[in-house]
Amino acid sequence: MICDLSVHEPDEKDGIRNPHFHVLYPIRPLRPDGSWGDKQQRVYLTDEKGEPVVDKKGKPRFNAVPTTDWGSKNTLSEWRKNWADLVNRKFEEKGLACRIDHRSNAARGMEELPHIHEGSASVKLTAKGLPSRKAEHNRMISYVNRILKGILLGFQVIHTVIREIREEMKKLPEPQLGDLLTDYFRYRHQAAHGFIPDSPKTSLMSLQQMADIYNYLVTKDIMSVDSLMERLNTVDQKILLRKNLIDSKNVEASFYREMAQKGKALFETKAVHEEYQKIHFSSARKRFMEAHGKELRKYYAARRFFEERNLEPAPDLIRTWKAKAEELEKEISSLYEGLKPLSAERYNLEGIRKITEFSLNRRKGIKPDHIPIVRIVDEKPPAFAKNSVLDRLAGKQEEVRKNAPGRPEKNRTGRRR
Repeated sequence: MICDLSVHEPDEKDGIRNPHFHVLYPIRPLRPDGSWGDKQQRVYLTDEKGEPVVDKKGKPRFNAVPTTDWGSKNTLSEWRKNWADLVNRKFEEKGLACRIDHRSNAARGMEELPHIHEGSASVKLTAKGLPSRKAEHNRMISYVNRILKGILLGFQVIHTVIREIREEMKKLPEPQLGDLLTDYFRYRHQAAHGFIPDSPKTSLMSLQQMADIYNYLVTKDIMSVDSLMERLNTVDQKILLRKNLIDSKNVEASFYREMAQKGKALFETKAVHEEYQKIHFSSARKRFMEAHGKELRKYYAARRFFEERNLEPAPDLIRTWKAKAEELEKEISSLYEGLKPLSAERYNLEGIRKITEFSLNRRKGIKPDHIPIVRIVDEKPPAFAKNSVLDRLAGKQEEVRKNAPGRPEKNRTGRRR
């Protein structure tokens, strides 16, 4: 390699010297005899058999590969790092605290915008008091960087305060689950009966609900807020997995059910189609189509269904598909039955979670919008239960309506006769 080195020592500006140098290096190497070498060399392409790859004109294809790595960004970055290390060692020898860094602002994690190189022409214009677009751009960059620096400093202060608050909060004792439940029932009693300081009185319903919740937590071995949330997440995962399994079973059952239905329709209407094929006169075919069009359309739809899936239906296959669909439907029903206790457990845990959240918000000074009402259920949650009170009430009203004595009929004008 051969390099051009230019050393500059311009006049002092504001009492500051600025000696520097510029290095210009080519990426074309030198041969041992001193002549210029090639910047690139051809690497011809070959196929899997080792035969040369040719283009449309029959000429061999190739890639142009640099003979050196002097023009790569990695090499340039390595050279810049070596130079920065050399200069920083010299600064250290001279006892200077300043250091240089070869990396960009983005690579160093700095939010400052980079300046552009002004050049001698721009510097001369600025010295004469004339406007320079590059100098104006750099002044704008400096102004923006000062604003960014102030904003980042403010963020650092905010992060420091937040970190200190979090450290202080870690020192506070964790609220116990039993204390949160007690606070909830105490507040609920006060809201229902008025504030009575240190009164042991409470409603029988509240006592029963409190006992149900405590017994439920003991049965589930839940003694802290963390264990409550962990159990709730576990139940949610189980419900999600079961619902996904039900969805996949439903899709599979629908497929076999449709296969069985289409196969049954195909064989039920096959005789009608064969009879239609025996008719040759157009008028007779038209009359037959008018009389048996529904059966023929059902046959064609079923035949097209199996042709699209490359299937040959047979009576044994249809019975197998039907049995498979019925088996899957039984599995789905069993999965739904297994979902009931999980839904009930999820209902109970979510209700207790709402109680703890309510008590925690009150301790933080957050005024509640409403008081959650929680009841422990044994099976399905009331919201999903069949034959609910409303359903029974609607059925009772319908029964009364049917057994009620008849009313006078109305004529066309709406008047009773």
